[in-house]
Amino acid sequence: MLGRLSGLRDQGFLLVQTPCITVWCMKTQVYSWRLKSERKAALEEIARKRSRAVSELLDEAVDQWLSEQADAENEEALQQKLRQAAAPAIGSIAGGDPERAEQSRARLRAMLAARQKKRG
Repeated sequence: MLGRLSGLRDQGFLLVQTPCITVWCMKTQVYSWRLKSERKAALEEIARKRSRAVSELLDEAVDQWLSEQADAENEEALQQKLRQAAAPAIGSIAGGDPERAEQSRARLRAMLAARQKKRG
């Protein structure tokens, strides 16, 4: 299916998509970039296999990439908000024992040994 879709046309109970061939639907911007010959050949091969224009494949790839970038920016904005919300509390929680992490294995073993001793 070449061209953009203009919409759905009612044909009895079936709705059929028709390609838009007016100037309004056509692309008006041109952007060119250089590709390695292997990449160009791969794009052309995929376009042939899918019966689509190379420009359609490129549009699809760029749309997907732009969407991913927007998602990444949204994620970064969310992380920044979380960091700002947490910043006032950083360093304000006192844990008491500064060696707790280093001694956790020994303390856990001692607790388990004491529990075992009570049972047995």
